[in-house]
Amino acid sequence: MTKNFFEDNEDPGLSAFQDQDLRVLKAITSDDRLALDFVNSHDPSVFLGDARHVGKAIVDYVKAYKTRPTKRVLVDKYKSDSALTNKIESLFELLPAIDFNPNEYQYDLDKIKQNYAETRFNALKDDLRFHDKGSIDQTMQKMEQTLQEIKRIRQPSKRAYTQKSIDEYLPEFHEEYVAKIANPLLGQGVLTGYSYLDYVTNGLQPAEMLIIGGETSSGKSMFLNNIAIQMWMQKNTISTEPSQYTGGCNILYFSLEMPYKACFKRTLARLADVPMYGLRDSRLTKAETESLNLASRFIRRFSEKGPKFEIVDIPRGVNVAQIEERYLEAKSKFDPRYPVVVFIDYLGLMEDDSVDGDDWLKLGKIAGKVHEFGRCYNVPVCTAVQLNRPTKSKTPEPGENIGVHRIGRSSLIMHHANIGIQIETRKDEWLRDTFLYHLIKNRDGELGKHEISKRFANASIFDVPYTPPDRDEFGSYMSGFNDEDDISGL
Repeated sequence: MTKNFFEDNEDPGLSAFQDQDLRVLKAITSDDRLALDFVNSHDPSVFLGDARHVGKAIVDYVKAYKTRPTKRVLVDKYKSDSALTNKIESLFELLPAIDFNPNEYQYDLDKIKQNYAETRFNALKDDLRFHDKGSIDQTMQKMEQTLQEIKRIRQPSKRAYTQKSIDEYLPEFHEEYVAKIANPLLGQGVLTGYSYLDYVTNGLQPAEMLIIGGETSSGKSMFLNNIAIQMWMQKNTISTEPSQYTGGCNILYFSLEMPYKACFKRTLARLADVPMYGLRDSRLTKAETESLNLASRFIRRFSEKGPKFEIVDIPRGVNVAQIEERYLEAKSKFDPRYPVVVFIDYLGLMEDDSVDGDDWLKLGKIAGKVHEFGRCYNVPVCTAVQLNRPTKSKTPEPGENIGVHRIGRSSLIMHHANIGIQIETRKDEWLRDTFLYHLIKNRDGELGKHEISKRFANASIFDVPYTPPDRDEFGSYMSGFNDEDDISGL
């Protein structure tokens, strides 16, 4: 009788490396960009035979270290698993003879997806032919599961959610914890460039949603734009020489209220720190013109390096499906070595005819769809919302006008955020040269506030460095896998 495919996760009759698998494995062990593309968009279970086990080892390494592995590091990493190390050795003996052309990567990847689908489907047909006629319900369930898996592998546009018990995840956590001791940047999200916000959040993580709330003319769109610019640049400045560029981030910025040219000029004014009116009227001083030249040169050179800042001028009334469509189009052009962050300016201008209910309820549901979009594609999303009117009392209680209750139209909006920020509008705010923001929601840490510097005429909101408290004693976490392990501080 034919082997039941569902009772054995190995590929029937396929124990060696297949030609099409070798070509893709050659690509992701030869090119960092393709390795990161595979990790971000595909699943190693697409491989067949021995390639599946080695492929998973390669993918796990790329996820942890953001670069392709060598044979030495893989053999050393899995030295306790002799069967796997033998497969790794065999693969790296075969790879030198495989031709590598990055232009053929997508073709070869589509080919192994098709081969995977045919292998699974043929196994399913065999299983149906020999199934026990008394177990039709179980067979139907297996058939549905297999067809869903084939669809997921062939069209992996959306990320599958992780599901495992905590004891299964413990070894992975231990490995990440120890690796972070050696490299503190591991696990860090995309930094916003605002020191207090980055301290309490460790940067914006994939699939997280950040919402900024502010009153009319409080600077919420400008704050959103400044965060986008600083995420794009990371620690670079417009004076950084190309040979010294580090990091960076792809930005997809949806401008629902401001036309493209106006949004571009605001972005350029912030980069050059020059007056927006001066840009509008072409009336900049000599010093300001020099800064504009620096900013323009930086845009060209930094974009050539890889990370892009793309503005999408799209009318108000856009829905999440249209956001998703534009995202997929942009992602296909972005260099996968750099993470993508999506900005929507702003949430209150979105609509969705498929959502029922009053306006206030619709906006809460739209916020949920935006968050779900971020989770499906494992991409951070930043947006902004309008605040309700402040308390009318003459002497409001301290903090009475600060909090998630101020989010306009629907409390459901902030329910979907991982991080919530409120801009405080103070008396005579327009005369002040500082900008006060409150962290009113933080699922993974503390709440608080920080005062920074603003120059609205130049579309600029600058950080004032925050000094975190000292932590002068550290412990040693060995593993926690055995009763004898010591996980106390040493």
